[in-house]
Amino acid sequence: MDKAELDKIATAWVTAHQAKQGSPEYEANWWAVSDVMDWALEGDGDLLWEFILEVYKRDLSDRAVGVLAAGPLEQGTQRRTGGS
Repeated sequence: MDKAELDKIATAWVTAHQAKQGSPEYEANWWAVSDVMDWALEGDGDLLWEFILEVYKRDLSDRAVGVLAAGPLEQGTQRRTGGS
């Protein structure tokens, strides 16, 4: 995945998680949340880690930080360390 595509996904993921759940903005960007969940489920740890680093560079709401920590970061760390 190139930098522009990763940036597009990261932007949409952050937008979704900073919007109110169920809002038009949330729904319009849900595709990015789904993509990231797929990477975690498929075990694509390298791509997940690139995504985490890209998202973490941004100005995130507390909610988005929490979702990042409980989702992609936790799953990516488990994949990298062999945890369950």
